[in-house]
Amino acid sequence: SASGGTISEEEKRMLVESVIEQVKEDGTAKVHLLSEIKTTSDNGAARLTKYGNDLAKTIVSNVSSVKENELIIVGQAVEKKDEKLLNKLPPIETMYRNLLASLLLLEAPSSLAKTHLDFINAYEGILSATTNMKLVFADPLNGAIGITRYVQYVRIIEALALSLGDYFLKNNVSFGEQDPAYGLFVTQ
Repeated sequence: SASGGTISEEEKRMLVESVIEQVKEDGTAKVHLLSEIKTTSDNGAARLTKYGNDLAKTIVSNVSSVKENELIIVGQAVEKKDEKLLNKLPPIETMYRNLLASLLLLEAPSSLAKTHLDFINAYEGILSATTNMKLVFADPLNGAIGITRYVQYVRIIEALALSLGDYFLKNNVSFGEQDPAYGLFVTQ
């Protein structure tokens, strides 16, 4: 921010929105709608805590099933000029499809429905980008676009996680070290 200090909530929200809009403009990822999000009108601290832990568990259980990062796989394939290394990507795409299916089943407090939708659409973006990255040899331009989009969507997810952590803090939702959400959304 201009003051050189921390950025305000409004600046943070605008930053997240602008990054999401930039990526949306030329993305080929499936875009989900708010109407697809299962919500509850319970926005109390206990429900927010449950949601934070359920979201963290869903993300971590899926993502941790993959041992290698897709960007590193593509980088190694290009560096070694070995297209066969890209055969490691389809199981990662399957993991993202499973993650998306699980996220669409998760019930979000209504106050976080838009954030939940943003997470889903960002993971759709990562899935689409990973699919594009597989083309790095057959169609280098689309492969490069996939790499760029992948990085953009990862940044969106990081921004959403920070924003969600702030939201939990403001709403007096705290997670203990034993909670799945602790490592993902707690930034102390």
